Amino acid sequence: MRPWFITGLLLISLGLIVCVEALYQYSNRGLIRKGGKRGIISFKQVDRDLTVITFAMWKYLPTLIAVIYGILWKITDTEVKRTEPYYQLSKGSKGALAASTLNIEYQTFWSLLVPVAAIRHRQWLVVVSSVASLLAFALVPVLLSVFIEITPSQRARKKMMDPATGKPRPDSDIEKTIVVDQYFSRILEATVAIIIFLGVGMLVVLSRRRSGLLGDPSGIAGVAAMANKSHILMDFKDLDSASEETIHKQLNKRTYVLHKGALWQAQFLKENERDVNAPKAMNPHPLILRLKGGLPFIAFLVALCGVLTPLAYGPLGIVVDQTPWVLTGVSVLIKSLWEIVEKDMRMLEPFWVLFNRHAPSSVLTLDYSATIPGFIVLKAASKGHFLLAWVGFVSLLVEVLTVVMGSLDSTGGEESDLSFTVSFVLGVIILSVTILTMGLVLHLRRFPFLPRQPGTISSVLAFIHQSKMLVDFEGTEEQSTAMRKKKLRRLGHTYGFGWFKGRDGKRHLGIDHEELLETYKFGKNALDGVIEGPNWDQYPV
Repeated sequence: MRPWFITGLLLISLGLIVCVEALYQYSNRGLIRKGGKRGIISFKQVDRDLTVITFAMWKYLPTLIAVIYGILWKITDTEVKRTEPYYQLSKGSKGALAASTLNIEYQTFWSLLVPVAAIRHRQWLVVVSSVASLLAFALVPVLLSVFIEITPSQRARKKMMDPATGKPRPDSDIEKTIVVDQYFSRILEATVAIIIFLGVGMLVVLSRRRSGLLGDPSGIAGVAAMANKSHILMDFKDLDSASEETIHKQLNKRTYVLHKGALWQAQFLKENERDVNAPKAMNPHPLILRLKGGLPFIAFLVALCGVLTPLAYGPLGIVVDQTPWVLTGVSVLIKSLWEIVEKDMRMLEPFWVLFNRHAPSSVLTLDYSATIPGFIVLKAASKGHFLLAWVGFVSLLVEVLTVVMGSLDSTGGEESDLSFTVSFVLGVIILSVTILTMGLVLHLRRFPFLPRQPGTISSVLAFIHQSKMLVDFEGTEEQSTAMRKKKLRRLGHTYGFGWFKGRDGKRHLGIDHEELLETYKFGKNALDGVIEGPNWDQYPV
C-alpha cells in the first residue's frame, strides 16, 4: 500500500471534518440565510421552492460522498489484509507460525469479525485497518445521511393549527428549515477523527516496515513462484484433500520464513511452542453460497421488499420520519452481506475455471481479491466470467441503494413527488435484482467442487505440492504478474483441477498441466481401489 494513497485519504478525512463543522457553524449562527436566521435554507414545498441542484446536494450528495469514502478505505484495508501474512513471514530468521501466516486469510471474513481474528493473532495493523474501514464503510454513511435535518419535525408540524379555522395547517403552508443537527454532526466528526487517528498509525507503521515481497503474490502463480525452489512443499505430503484442521496440525510443528522471494522452513518447534488453537474443519463451500446461508439472505431481502411500501406510503412512515437512519442502516447491512457474496465469488472463480478443465495459463495469474470495486465488472467480463461480472455490477447497485434508501419519506415534506417516486422505484428494482442474482448464484454455484476452501496460502500449496507445473515457475519469484503471464503464455500449457500423476509417480489431487488423469468429483476419492505400485515403465520387457 503506497503511503501517498493513505495520506490522500487522511487529507480527505480532515476535509470532511472541516466541511461538517463549517456547515454546522454557518447553520447555527445564521450566516447563510438573510436576516441572520438559523439554518441553511428554508422552503415550504420541495418541488416549488428548491431547484433540482439544491435538492440533490441536500438529499443525495452527503450519502454519495460517504459511499465513495467507504470504498476508498475498503481498498486500503483489502491491500493490508492481503500482504499481512507475507510481512509476518519476513520479520526474522526465526520465522512465524503457520497459524498466523500460511493458514490465515482475512479476505472472505465478515468485516465485523476481522478485528477479532486479527487480535487473536496479534496482527495490529490489520486490527487498525479493519476498524478504520468498518467505521468508514458502515458508520459514516449512516451519520452523513442524518446530520442534516428538517425543522420543525413532521410530528411538530402535525400539531400546528390554523388560527383562523382551528384545523391543522396544510404541510405545504408551513415553512421548513434545513439545519445541521448538533449531536449527529459531533458524532460524525468524532468518528472521522478516530479514522484519522487510526490512519496516521497505519501510515507510520507502513512507512517503517517492508512486506518482504520481491515479486507479485497475486493468484496461484504468485504462491507457486514462492514455493518452487524450497523444501517447504515436503510438509504438505498427503494434504491434497485435507481439511484446514489437518493442515494446521501438520504445519504446526515448525515455523516458516519468506527469504529472497521464496518460502522456506525455519525452526522446529517444541510441543509447548506450538499453537494449540487448531481451527475447526470448515465446510468446503462458503456459507453464503449454500442454501443454508443464501436462502435466509433472500428471505430477508424479500421481507424488506414487503415492508418497503408501508414504510414509504403507509402507517410505518412515521418510523422513517422519527429514525431516518434506519433505512440507511439497513442498506449498509445489505451491503456488508452482499460484500461476503462477492468476496467468496472472487476467491472461487479461478478454481472454478480450473475445475472445468483445460483452462488457459492466464487463470494462474488471475487474482480478483484485490481488484478495485467497479473495475471488477470490466475485468471479469473481459475474461468471460460473466456471473462474477454481474455480481460485481450488483455490488454497484447496492451502493446506489444506500443513497436512495435515505429518501423514502413521502409524508415528511422533504421529498418532491418525482424524487420520492424515483427513489422508491430504484429501491424496489435494486432489491429485486439482488434477490434474483442471489437466486442465480445459488442455482449455479451452491454445490461444493473443491475439497476445502482455497483462500489461504497453505490451501493452495497443498493443491500444487506434487504438481509438475511447478517447473513453469522456476526463476519467477521476483517477477511481476505481467512477466509471469508472458512466460506461461510462451510455454503454451493448459491447466486443470483434478487427479493427476505427481512428480513422485503417485496420484494426487490438485492443479497441474492437462491432460489430467480424472476430473474431481466432490465426495469421491479417486484413490479408492487404486494400488500404488512401482513404475513398471522403467523395467524392460
